[in-house]
Amino acid sequence: MRSSFKIGTVAGIGVYLHATFPILLLWVGLSNYLARERWEDAASGLFFVGALFAIVVLHELGHALG
Repeated sequence: MRSSFKIGTVAGIGVYLHATFPILLLWVGLSNYLARERWEDAASGLFFVGALFAIVVLHELGHALG
């Protein structure tokens, strides 16, 4: 995975983050902010993406460990 970097290991399984993920965060945060020019909107969009990322990682770890 040349364009990914390791963010941790869970039960011997490497967890990697693709290089485009920060671009996604920037896009979501900026587009939510520009919609109404409120930082709360940007934060809620970033929280949503972070929660979605965590859920997908937990789901995939469930496959790997189960």
